Amino acid sequence: MAKVDFASIEKILLDAHRQGRLSLYEHECYDLLSSTGAEAAPAHRLIPPGSRPTRADLKAISSDRVVLKVVSPDIVHKTEARGVRIVRARSARSRPPSSSCSARCPRPMPTSSPATRAPVRPA
Repeated sequence: MAKVDFASIEKILLDAHRQGRLSLYEHECYDLLSSTGAEAAPAHRLIPPGSRPTRADLKAISSDRVVLKVVSPDIVHKTEARGVRIVRARSARSRPPSSSCSARCPRPMPTSSPATRAPVRPA
């Protein structure tokens, strides 16, 4: 039986609460699933703005194609906002995921934070 990491679950929920959010981002849901011991959580990496996935990030994904998704409190439907892109893993290393997605997404509302990170997962 898989071990449940209650401290990790509490941290995920408290971090969202401290940021004033009542919901979790997609990558936080995956982290939550992993913390419960679920085997269904997909491989993913959260890449900070302006940075690139490392070789280790892409190796952990183990696919030649990855899905880049924008993460923003202003964008609920990433596909409709053009915040999803499927690219070759090799090209994901060549330019920051945030430039790839956020350049195509609408600008955030002034009262909110901008798109902050792009999770990378297998295509």
